[in-house]
Amino acid sequence: MSYGGCVSYGGCVSYGGCVSWRCKSHSGRGEQRPSRTVPVSSELMPKLRSLPSGLMLVALASVLLALTACAPGTPPQVPVNASGVADPVLVDGRAVYAEHCVSCHDRDGSGGVGARIHEGRLLAKYPEINVQTSLIANGIGGRMPAFSDKLAADEIEAVSRYAREVL
Repeated sequence: MSYGGCVSYGGCVSYGGCVSWRCKSHSGRGEQRPSRTVPVSSELMPKLRSLPSGLMLVALASVLLALTACAPGTPPQVPVNASGVADPVLVDGRAVYAEHCVSCHDRDGSGGVGARIHEGRLLAKYPEINVQTSLIANGIGGRMPAFSDKLAADEIEAVSRYAREVL
């Protein structure tokens, strides 16, 4: 039984209406509905409505902050040279990194699920770029997937250079 609000694992917590862009059933905007939406019971809803509005704003801000903290974000920009132009290979490498690497190595290479590869750690561990490109192509036995079937050789080279030169 819903009382005008919903709580979903996709990030929707509200009273009087859904605040999640992911929630089709309550927003009416036609966006994709989360896989697990739990209607708020009519017994819980009046309790939520009786909370002071300031407290509800703090709770909502906390939820939004937690959701954005989990988002990987975008990797650092490629620096430009004296002419004001970025190296196109590094720009391509950044795009590959954003699509395939951020989820494990974090946006700045600080690690998480994957190893820390920022602040010169990658260069110290793999001084030769060919060792790094081989690891990216072939993976590391259960710790890192192989990307040779997903990325072309020039993309692997580009993401290797980006990680070495920018992160």
